[in-house]
Amino acid sequence: MSGVVLLIIRILAAGTLFLFLGWMVWLIWQDIRRESLSLTNINQPTISLITKSDDGELSRKFQYKEILIGRDAICDLRLEDQTISARHAKLTFRQGQWWLEDLQSKNGTLLNLSVISTPVVVTTDDKIQCGQVEILIQLNADSFMRE
Repeated sequence: MSGVVLLIIRILAAGTLFLFLGWMVWLIWQDIRRESLSLTNINQPTISLITKSDDGELSRKFQYKEILIGRDAICDLRLEDQTISARHAKLTFRQGQWWLEDLQSKNGTLLNLSVISTPVVVTTDDKIQCGQVEILIQLNADSFMRE
């Protein structure tokens, strides 16, 4: 008789273990689904770039994750200045912040009067200098919001 009772206890313990494991897998699956939905609902980053040159001041707002700066027609921020390369610099939104990168331009890219050689993080009121054109950065608060 004790062999039958022991078998029933083992079956109940195994069943309880499988129910527990199934419940844990279901909870992890729900968490992954919720996280993937929240990642798809990230707002597009917004950034305003105010260009100052001999021609005057111009403000443009962008909602891209990558902004190409230069004289080329494909550039998002097209600047008509002979001191600027065709594809001079790039602003990229990654890891929740904006990064500035020089694209091996002839005259270099400066951030707050310092020459940059590797990608650097930019913030509000930073000044980028491409050739003789100065670009003021204004980050909008919704650039960093997540739902």
